[in-house]
Amino acid sequence: MPFSKGQIIFAIAFVITFAIVMVWAYLSDRNTTRVYYKKVYLILIAVIAILGLYKLASHYLHQ
Repeated sequence: MPFSKGQIIFAIAFVITFAIVMVWAYLSDRNTTRVYYKKVYLILIAVIAILGLYKLASHYLHQ
């Protein structure tokens, strides 16, 4: 079932509007984000480390 011309126009307009709103929200919130999320990368490193340890443990326990 092909899309109608109106559906294609709506989809393109929606994607463009959504991208503009996301960029605007990011730019207006950038300074606040820097204050409150200074060391958020440590959480990412911890999650990756925990997942890696889980993978190693499951690998060795199922041999």
